[in-house]
Amino acid sequence: MNRDIIFKISSPLAGTTLAVLAAGMLTACGPSGYKPKLAPEAPVVKLDDATPENLFPFKDGYEWEYNFTSTTRTANNTVPESGRLRIKVVRVEDTPKGKKAELQVEREGVVVDKQVWLSNDKGIYQLAAGEKTSVPYTPMQPFALFPLSANMKFDWKGKGATPLGMPGTIKTTNIVRGPEPVDTGVGRRTGIAIESRTEFTSAKIVGAFVVTTWYQPSVGIIRMKQVLAVPTGAVTTTLTLAKAPI
Repeated sequence: MNRDIIFKISSPLAGTTLAVLAAGMLTACGPSGYKPKLAPEAPVVKLDDATPENLFPFKDGYEWEYNFTSTTRTANNTVPESGRLRIKVVRVEDTPKGKKAELQVEREGVVVDKQVWLSNDKGIYQLAAGEKTSVPYTPMQPFALFPLSANMKFDWKGKGATPLGMPGTIKTTNIVRGPEPVDTGVGRRTGIAIESRTEFTSAKIVGAFVVTTWYQPSVGIIRMKQVLAVPTGAVTTTLTLAKAPI
């Protein structure tokens, strides 16, 4: 997918499983929508603090745990859902193009997705995704390009895994919103927000989603919200960090 980590959460939208981003996600999470609860001031984070190595750190054995809530809406039904997700770094390899990492996503102990990522001095990219069959992103899909700057925009167009769990064509516009305070399961944090607006086509189905991902340098993704729309309905999903690797 795009600007997101793919989590497979069952949904009645098409009577099948949707790969919804738990990644990075807005209609209700932008400056005029989501607002953190009043709490002690969050630690200060600056754009200059972010590097390709620490924005989403890939180290052998690293694990992140997240609480998620999801609401699926169709013309005749509304289905809420909640649970726990875990992301594990299972392999890291230094390559001529940069550091390559294999990640595994689990829901309640069951593997629901496998992903391949790359980080180098220019950015952080997703190379492929898929639980049983790895679907490559061509060209590789950028999640962050460095150096980061406020209101920086970057576009991506290509092919890869879509929210329907099938390959398709994808077009995304990304904007770096900058540091923002957010609520997480481990307290109030400040995360660097990157928003993505995506259109995709797969098996003649056209859909769109908006995702905002908040990253804390040296920790990784601390919050994510996505609003996904397809002809049969919509899914809103929110992830909040419950346990960090450090």
